[in-house]
Amino acid sequence: MKRVLLFVLGLAAIVALVWYAGAGAVVRTLMVLGPLGLFVIVALHVPNEALMGLAWWHVRGPAPRDARPEDHVLKFLMARLIRDAAGEFLPFSQLGGFAVGARALALTGVELFRAGLSMFADLVTEFAAKLPYTLIGVVLLFAVQPGSHLLTPLGAGIAVAAAGFAAVFAFREPLLAALERAALALARKWTHLTPPADVASAVSATFAARGVAACFALHLTAWLLSGFETWVAFRLLGVHASLARAVVVDSLANGIRTFAFFIPSAAGAQEGAYVFVCALFGIGPASAVALSLARRGRDLVLAIPGLAGWQFLEARNATRRGTDNRREGQVAGMTARPD
Repeated sequence: MKRVLLFVLGLAAIVALVWYAGAGAVVRTLMVLGPLGLFVIVALHVPNEALMGLAWWHVRGPAPRDARPEDHVLKFLMARLIRDAAGEFLPFSQLGGFAVGARALALTGVELFRAGLSMFADLVTEFAAKLPYTLIGVVLLFAVQPGSHLLTPLGAGIAVAAAGFAAVFAFREPLLAALERAALALARKWTHLTPPADVASAVSATFAARGVAACFALHLTAWLLSGFETWVAFRLLGVHASLARAVVVDSLANGIRTFAFFIPSAAGAQEGAYVFVCALFGIGPASAVALSLARRGRDLVLAIPGLAGWQFLEARNATRRGTDNRREGQVAGMTARPD
């Protein structure tokens, strides 16, 4: 019920921002984009989506020996697409999208325990990669807008977050031990998770330095490409903003959006973040709202195959269960017959 209320309030906030920006101005800006512009934005984001799926694959932990690497990568790419689609367009918070992503990965044949553990590792690493990207945004903001009143609070926030992650790496071993205990406790509570015989080895393999480093590098690359996507979107919307300013807008707006993870689809929060950050460079609210709606349009186009893929996996799983149940029933019937 709370999620529904938050979503309704978010939609109301979007309507209010469109009214504030001028509905006619927002529509005219989106008409400049047009279907071809939306296609370009979607096409630019596909490699980004693939990078994020590949990043998740790098923290997959120990895999079965008979698993083919190329098939394995595709599983994570599909699960990432489903995860983003569910987080953006189903009535969940982003946390619900994460759960759907782990579920989708498990439906492809990856053990549910390993799917959930790798999901956690990917989330932590993705958030860590957002820190240097936000820092790049702050540095660029200082370069193009040195008198901005946001520099001090943003710098303080990044410093606190960086100190937190430094503490995580400094106390890595105790934290991994705590994660192992939590995983075992969760497995005892939810027996269907079926953890591996050596949970400690699974946790260590998932958070191995080489895998985490590759995951971090890929996520940082994806964030940087996101800034380039925003610059292209600005150009397609008829807004003449430099690449540096586009990166500032994208990095800071995404940073603000992070704190709205409990709001389904970050409804209203995303639009408000774009309006706020764009105002730093004199970009009007109509262009800012149009940029946010263009991003939602891009996500919707990509969500359609993502959600369709999830339903395919669920249907295939249900069919397999039904077939297995019928076979078990036939075997039970044959063994129950008298000689």
